[in-house]
Amino acid sequence: MRKTDADIGLFLLLTLLFSAVFWSLIIAAGHLAVAGGKYVEALMWCPGLAAFATVALRRLDWNSLGLSRWGRPRYALLAYLLPLAYALIAYLIVWGLGLGTFPDPTTLKAIAAKFSWTLTIRPSSPSPTSCSSASWAWSPASPARSARRSAGAAFWSRAWRSASALSAQRCSPA
Repeated sequence: MRKTDADIGLFLLLTLLFSAVFWSLIIAAGHLAVAGGKYVEALMWCPGLAAFATVALRRLDWNSLGLSRWGRPRYALLAYLLPLAYALIAYLIVWGLGLGTFPDPTTLKAIAAKFSWTLTIRPSSPSPTSCSSASWAWSPASPARSARRSAGAAFWSRAWRSASALSAQRCSPA
């Protein structure tokens, strides 16, 4: 067996062992939302931790992970912006053709409450016939707070986030 094969095998074994702990906890709970989703976040770290452990245990060069050289800034910028451009194109096509819709107002209200956001639903016509004919906006509770926010006030301040919630209008069933 070549040294590279042994290194890859160790990496895969460590990834399996690290992630098995969290998979066991998730399976025992019966759903992914256990511990507020932190186990899923921990699963995402398992391959990275396994890579670091493999380098340390096999006494490999840390540069083999590719973290020491970034190359030209142009390529780092392309690596960041290119996926955003792909996503933008896809979203423009989906929304432009009217293929994409938002979830029902009850779901959005629950998400907004979880993050202490205020949800306002503005119908695009006087009486919307479905949820897809409404426009959605996350907004502060008062125009004064909105003016302070746009003037550079603390956007993420607790006072802004805990503002009294506006009641969301429901879309009438289609």
